[in-house]
Amino acid sequence: MREKLVRLGYLLGLALVLSGILYFFASNWQGFDRYTKIALSVGLMLLFYGSAFAVRKLLPQQAFLSHWTLLAGALSFGLSIALLSQIYNTHAESYWLFLIWLVPVILFSFFTKYQPFYVLSFVLFQFTMAFFISPIGAVSQRGEHETLLLYAGMTFVNLLIFWIIKKKQRSSPVIMYAAFCLFHYIFLTVSLPDFTGSSSLRIGLVLLFFICCFY
Repeated sequence: MREKLVRLGYLLGLALVLSGILYFFASNWQGFDRYTKIALSVGLMLLFYGSAFAVRKLLPQQAFLSHWTLLAGALSFGLSIALLSQIYNTHAESYWLFLIWLVPVILFSFFTKYQPFYVLSFVLFQFTMAFFISPIGAVSQRGEHETLLLYAGMTFVNLLIFWIIKKKQRSSPVIMYAAFCLFHYIFLTVSLPDFTGSSSLRIGLVLLFFICCFY
């Protein structure tokens, strides 16, 4: 019980630090020049990564605190990418930002075996695929069948993730059930008449969906 209270205290403290930093950024952002914004964005990321390294060396018995600060560093990395994109007006597609953010998170998940990194990797991967298939604020040049094929690939990837975790090659029940639900959701969505105008194609997708569910 005492250990749980200690962890809760650390978690609340870290949450308050993050809230204070975000409030500072939000309230003073317009008053900073470009180079100050860049320095603050990069410094925020280095602060949490450096804190994770320091905690791991100074408090080896508190491994959870090192993981939490490392996770905060991964979140701040994504925030820094978004801020730098806004500063330089790169007009980059959203999936590129999520893809760049995804790379270090996946590496952390493999090295630390920490479940929140697995979940964050899964979420970022889904956003990357979704924004690649249906970009926001841009006119898609893909045809109906190409878009449908990409969504089918996304469905297959989620089914593959579910199967890998089900075979105990990776232990993450949250991702397993999330991938299973997304598999059903995407399959049902692309089977709707509003998505596929061809009735024969829609019937084929529905039949394939029920076969997969039965299996």
